Amino acid sequence: MPGRKAKDKRASDYFRFAVEAWGFDYGFHVQPDYKEGDPLSRCWESCEAVISGTMRSRTRWRCGRVKLTVSPEAFDDLKNWPPARRGFGWIDGIRAGALTGRLWLPTQSFQTLLAAMAATKVRGLYVGVGDIERGGGKITAFFTVDPDEPDE
Repeated sequence: MPGRKAKDKRASDYFRFAVEAWGFDYGFHVQPDYKEGDPLSRCWESCEAVISGTMRSRTRWRCGRVKLTVSPEAFDDLKNWPPARRGFGWIDGIRAGALTGRLWLPTQSFQTLLAAMAATKVRGLYVGVGDIERGGGKITAFFTVDPDEPDE
């Protein structure tokens, strides 16, 4: 239609936030009544870190806080990263006044992040988001930053 702009499905943005709190949850589960073909395995483990803090950059999302859940994932062979996979997590949007999202890191990277968090070496995080549509998007970059450094 004339006069109407098409949505840019490949829109991208980023945000930086100061790490103010984080928690870790771990669980190991055994299914004693396991039968061949059950959708759950005989045993499995779960672990995740929830990191939250104050937004330190201007973004399209109008909120002052971030809550990000980070988990390990079994894609440890980064040389064989599937080309169809355009990210390693997603932003859900704003929930309860905070920008919320979830991402998966290779197991060794997840362990390194937890060790740095426990040693209080992580003060801020940068999250790059691509394919933004309807308030959410795919996470394409994630690394530590100085939260007090001015935006570029």
